[in-house]
Amino acid sequence: MYRFPFSESYGEIRFSMEQTVKYIDRKDIGLLEGWRIVTKEEACLKLEPYRPDSIFFHNVIEGGAKWSNGRPEVNTTFFCPEDPEFNGAVVIDIRGPIYKAAVFWPYKNFSLLIKALKDNYIIDWESKPNIFFGVQLECFGDLEQGMRSLGVDIKHIWTMAIYMMTPEIARSLIVEEPEPGLKVSTLDKKHAALIASKWPPRRQDSVKFMEDMIDIFPTIGIFTKNDNSQPIAWVMKNFHALGMFYIMPEYRRKGYGSFLAKALSKILGENGEYIISMIDEDNAPSRNLFQKVGFTFVNRIKIMSTFTFES
Repeated sequence: MYRFPFSESYGEIRFSMEQTVKYIDRKDIGLLEGWRIVTKEEACLKLEPYRPDSIFFHNVIEGGAKWSNGRPEVNTTFFCPEDPEFNGAVVIDIRGPIYKAAVFWPYKNFSLLIKALKDNYIIDWESKPNIFFGVQLECFGDLEQGMRSLGVDIKHIWTMAIYMMTPEIARSLIVEEPEPGLKVSTLDKKHAALIASKWPPRRQDSVKFMEDMIDIFPTIGIFTKNDNSQPIAWVMKNFHALGMFYIMPEYRRKGYGSFLAKALSKILGENGEYIISMIDEDNAPSRNLFQKVGFTFVNRIKIMSTFTFES
């Protein structure tokens, strides 16, 4: 079985990136009737009765908090409604080099949520966020219509499949030795530009975002021993899920994808984490790969983007 030469360094954080995105000042939250800011622990407790459907959003909460701890200039805030009718709802606002937000709303009534999303009380629409929605999918059209009525400029919407692996299964994975001529190592900030170039939702600060993820969360890259300057394949744990999974075209169909998925999942499982993968519903090869490795399907979420991708 393969022994990871770098797994003992998991959790080590390096700091070097400066925040460049300028967000507007948040309005006085006290003016937003019916909502309050909660702690990370309270936000997680709100989601607990909805497991496993809420598992992705647990990861967003934990990852957002870790991102903010590693980068004090990244501001992560958790909002919950005061009305007990919506006791399981959470809005997560993460203002970093790329603006992310997440909404878990397991109810058909969106009136309170749409009212809260008006203007910039919770989400800063002027900064063009990317938002994850955990809602009943058959009701998503009502939410979308309500947001458009507020003037939200929606550019793209995707349906993503959420897959999960428990820590117990991850720890039991057998990771075979990579073939001769290959080197396995963590990624470095110098690889951020390459990784960002292969990441479909590119925008101006994608490289800075990748630098943050590489610095704060665990990564694995495969390199050739003759050239260890750039990886030929990689996978990252970003703030919300296993992701940025990529293999250079000339190195595909060699089992590297399975190796990467197993290797990083095992490291995370040994740390007691539930491993989450978010896969485009239309990406059948990736879904098949993760299922073969041991991931199980959980549910589907929506992603809404309010920015235009760079070509």
